[in-house]
Amino acid sequence: MIKIFFIAIWLLAVLSGTEIQARVLDRIVAVVEDDVILERELNTEVAAITEKLKSGNVMIPPDFVLRKQVLERMVVDKLQRQLAARSGIQVSDEMLRNSVSEIAARNGMSVEAFHEELNKQGMDFKSFEDNLRNEIVINQLRGREIGARIKVTDAEVAHYMETQSKAGQSNSRYRIGHILIAVSHAASS
Repeated sequence: MIKIFFIAIWLLAVLSGTEIQARVLDRIVAVVEDDVILERELNTEVAAITEKLKSGNVMIPPDFVLRKQVLERMVVDKLQRQLAARSGIQVSDEMLRNSVSEIAARNGMSVEAFHEELNKQGMDFKSFEDNLRNEIVINQLRGREIGARIKVTDAEVAHYMETQSKAGQSNSRYRIGHILIAVSHAASS
């Protein structure tokens, strides 16, 4: 018993002589159901949005307002992605490639030229693809949720068809006139 007591005191003396320091690697700024948003992620997103606002000559709100708005948007995005994952919504690599090709074509570029242009603007192509994938997932989720809530009955269709056919038979008459008088630039008022 005395032996254990001396060993415990010796360990306490050894450990108290060396300083144990803890370093904060990152902080959790929000918990979103079973996921978290780290301060590093928030700072990265705030920096990216600040850069976009500066490049567009848009007035930048105070830092605390911007951080709050960005955090709210990140929380909503995470919630939507979690709901999409639970709903089984996924974006295949082929669908992603087709979307990238479509965007490049709308900008009059090949995929390779679009990739280079993104690099010139300081955006990583992988980040662009991740953002695009998230947008597609969220759009599919919104479409599914909205589509599930919209119900058009046969009676509503019949009523619409009836009102549209009557609208074409109205006895309204219109007299439309447009008068243009050409006046020279040197004319007085």
